[in-house]
Amino acid sequence: MENGRQREWEDELQDLPGYSTYKEFNSIENTTNDNGICKRYNISDKEALKFCQKATSIVRHLPSIEDDAARKDRCYYFQHWFYDQIRRKFNNSGKNISSTTNASNLFKVLKEINSKEMKGKPCACYDTAEAYDVKEEKDLHDYFKNHANFDCKNKNKYKCQKYYYYITYINGLYEKYIDESGDYSCCYAGSVEDECRSYFNCDDTFNPKHLLPKLESELERLNEVTVSEVSTVETLVRETPVGPLALQDTISDSDNEQEHTLTTFDTFYEDSNFTSTIGNVYNTLNSNYFRRIIAVVSIVGTALFLYFYYRVTKNYIVSHKHFPLICKFIYTTHIGSGFNKKKLKKKKPFYSNSVTYHDELSEYNPKSKYLNDEMYKLHLAYNTIQDSFS
Repeated sequence: MENGRQREWEDELQDLPGYSTYKEFNSIENTTNDNGICKRYNISDKEALKFCQKATSIVRHLPSIEDDAARKDRCYYFQHWFYDQIRRKFNNSGKNISSTTNASNLFKVLKEINSKEMKGKPCACYDTAEAYDVKEEKDLHDYFKNHANFDCKNKNKYKCQKYYYYITYINGLYEKYIDESGDYSCCYAGSVEDECRSYFNCDDTFNPKHLLPKLESELERLNEVTVSEVSTVETLVRETPVGPLALQDTISDSDNEQEHTLTTFDTFYEDSNFTSTIGNVYNTLNSNYFRRIIAVVSIVGTALFLYFYYRVTKNYIVSHKHFPLICKFIYTTHIGSGFNKKKLKKKKPFYSNSVTYHDELSEYNPKSKYLNDEMYKLHLAYNTIQDSFS
C-alpha cells in the first residue's frame, strides 16, 4: 500500500473548496515589484525567483487585512503554501525543509520582510522544520477546511473511494496529533496548543472517525449499484443473438464458473485502485464464454467471406468483355493442333461439344450470341478442310 503521506492530496482532491486559496496564490502573475529583495539574496534561478516574488507579494499584503481572524486564516494558508512549494520544488528531497541554497535563501527573504515590514503582525516560516512534518501539518489543516465536503452523494465510486482512503489516512494523523501522551500532542483538556493552531482543531465534531462509517455505507451502496450494472450487462450480452443456432452446442455450462463478487474494499488498499464497472465488464468479456463465441463467429464469417468472394470473382470473369475472345483463342488453338496429325480419324463433329458449352455460357453472358456466330464460321471452315482430306 502506498503511504498516504507520500501522496499530494491537494492535486488529487483539488475540486474541494478548501484548496481554492492555494490556487489563488499559484495564479498570481504581477510580482516583479519586490524591491529587489529576492536578487539581493542571490535568488537567480528562474523558478525560484518567480516563487520568491509571489511569496513577497502575498506576505506584504497581509497587514492590510483589518479583520484579525481573516488575516490569521490567510497567514495560515500562506505558511502551508510556502512550506509546501519549497518541499516540492526546492528541497531536493532533503529531510530538512531548507536543505538547498535556494530554499535557505527563500527563508531568509521571508525573515527579513517579517522583521522589517509586517508592522507587528508577522507571518513567519522557520527553516528548521522537517519536510515530512510540514506535509502532515498541511494535510491536517486542509482536512479541517474541507471537513464538510466529504460526502459521496452525487459522486461516483472512484471519487467516494478516494475520499475514504484520504479520511483513513487523516484519521491516523489525527490520532497521532491528538494523543496527549505522544510526541505531537496538540490538545490538552480539549483545547488546542498554541503551536498547533495553524493546522489542528480539537473539537470532536471534526474527528475523522465519525466520517468513516458514513463513507463506508456510501461505498457499499455504490458497490451494489456496480454489481447490478454488471449483472445487467452480462444478461444483455448472453441474450443477444450472435450467430447460428449451432453456437448453443459449443457453449457448456462451465461458462458460469466466473462469478463477480465485490466487497467494499477488495482492492482499496492497493494504491487506491478499485474494481470499477468497466473492470467488471472487461472480466466478463474476457471469459471463456466470449472466447468461444468469438472463435465460432470468426469461422462462420471467414466461410461467408470466401463464398461471396468466389461468387463475385466468378461472375466478374465470365462477364468480362474479353472473355469471348479468350474462349475463341483456346478453341481455335485446339482445332489447329489437328493439322499436325498425319491422319484424321473420323469422329463426331467437334461443334457438338461446343454447342453445349455455349449454351452454358449464354446463361452468364448476353454476348454469347457473338461467340456462337464465330464458332459457326470456324465449324464450316473445319468441315471444308476435312472434306478435302477425305
